[in-house]
Amino acid sequence: MKKISQQDIDYILDSIDIVELVSEYIKLDKRGKNYLGLCPFHNEKTPSFTVSPDKKIAYCFGCGGGGNIFKFLSQIENITYNQAIIKLGNRLGLELDDTTSKKENFNLNNRLDVMYYANSLIADYYNYILLNTKEAEPALNYLISRGINKDSIKYFNIGYAPTNSKLAIDFFKANNISLEYAKDAGIIGLSSENEDYYDVFKDRIMFPIKDDKDKVVAFSGRTMSNDKNIAKYYNTHETDIFEKRKVLYNFSNARQHINKEKNIILCEGYMDVIKAHQSGVKNIVALMGTNIDNDKLDELLKISSKITLALDNDSAGEEATVNIGNKLIKKTDNISKLIFTGEKDIDEFINGCLKKDAEFDFYNYSNKNKKHFLEFKIDYYLNLSVGNIEQKINYKNEILEDLTYIEDKSLKDLLLSYLAEKFIIDKKILITELNSLRVKHRSKNNKSMPLFKGNLYSSIKYDKNLCRMFKYLFLDRAILLEVYEELSSCKFQDKLFDDLLNSLVIYYNNYPKFEIHRFINNISDVELINLATYIDSQDFLIEDTPNVDVVRDYILYFNNEFDLQQNVFEIKNNLKNAILVSDYETQLTLLEQLKKYKK
Repeated sequence: MKKISQQDIDYILDSIDIVELVSEYIKLDKRGKNYLGLCPFHNEKTPSFTVSPDKKIAYCFGCGGGGNIFKFLSQIENITYNQAIIKLGNRLGLELDDTTSKKENFNLNNRLDVMYYANSLIADYYNYILLNTKEAEPALNYLISRGINKDSIKYFNIGYAPTNSKLAIDFFKANNISLEYAKDAGIIGLSSENEDYYDVFKDRIMFPIKDDKDKVVAFSGRTMSNDKNIAKYYNTHETDIFEKRKVLYNFSNARQHINKEKNIILCEGYMDVIKAHQSGVKNIVALMGTNIDNDKLDELLKISSKITLALDNDSAGEEATVNIGNKLIKKTDNISKLIFTGEKDIDEFINGCLKKDAEFDFYNYSNKNKKHFLEFKIDYYLNLSVGNIEQKINYKNEILEDLTYIEDKSLKDLLLSYLAEKFIIDKKILITELNSLRVKHRSKNNKSMPLFKGNLYSSIKYDKNLCRMFKYLFLDRAILLEVYEELSSCKFQDKLFDDLLNSLVIYYNNYPKFEIHRFINNISDVELINLATYIDSQDFLIEDTPNVDVVRDYILYFNNEFDLQQNVFEIKNNLKNAILVSDYETQLTLLEQLKKYKK
């Protein structure tokens, strides 16, 4: 791995599409040259978060959130700036080394941060044990026999917890991590008998579970023991940093691929995700169980309106598919069921196909072998109602209710035809019954967003003449070089413009052309970023072509304005003193002088 260089930063800035990046977190609507969405950094009903592909920035002038790709990612995932650079660099195949230690990324005076830190450290340690120790060879061989290669083991940071009942405890002690907080994180336990700490995970293959912001919040351990009294899988219990209903396995890794494919594949198991990812399907996530919270579904639909259900083919999986699909059909038309027959789950299906054909392409298969969720539900209910007419009628009525949510008329007609064919009911009868039901309307959250009609800059009060002058300097480096000496002695009323000038000089020492996303890259002052972004986004030009004489006129104006303001300040101060000593003659003289300045 290599240290981060300016060349690496510039390459990442040029290569990552900011619209695609932001779209991984919020829905965007095109508005002219730019894109608009609801700001992810503060609550708002009318979208005002603007993404400019030309300028390569995403910014909210209401709260100051966002910036270039690094600032946006660091804020939305609550990670350091360096971590954002490394994370985006990884997407481009750059192997960059974070010069900060893992410890520096956490506030170790904060209990929750210590829990995150403990999970992160032990996950890396378990991974090291799996790949480098003799004791872990059976676990490593098991994974390889299941078709999981070492690249996937490293990518998903899969590890092994040995049989040693004190390994995690000794590890945390060596790293000065509170055992009480490690217990709170669910990694170790405390015996009620002798109040002694013990390792929760022993002789298990360890799958780290991350939250949406890529932090390790829990583990799932798959036992290597043949003892039938030991649970095959054991998961971290719910903690202050882990709630099952709010977490999907692999979501933080899959986010960019979901945005690219415009589709989310939802399955049950970790092995399903890993095998699918290894086979080229990377927009896949797994449930923590067989159900999902409504709020989590809404969150998924914010980044993609298409969801493919790929739960297990057993009775529990099919029942869960129907339950989740029932929630989704009220929110979107675009729900599919991935069809894979002959095996229980995706992992076994891919393994079986690869045994028959080493060139099996699961990515291509997953795109071509889907049916609409309601087609699946019709087939599922048909099988459940064999020989029971009353049950069949009830199921038919439920599916007609589902159809009232479908907005695409062609899709609704096709599904109605499918229902008529499978349930052997005249389509005309179904149409009559459907028309008698009230058409359901989905939540407005999934509709296109209203156009923001207000002025994003209405609350910003900068000196417009100063902004105009700096607009010229943004447009032509040569002008700044020519008038630099004069600018150096220029007297600005607002110190923020002095800071802007200094930053601009430094920038032009490294780059020949002004680009806002590069310029704000090395600025940490939010007010200065606001000012630069505001000037860059406004059309202040008096002349179509930048003119050095115009800039010189501005410099002269500002110097005269400054001198005038200083004189006025001095007169007012003298007037105040004259009032204090009741010197009426001096007061009259000073008032006359003020009148001249007002003219």
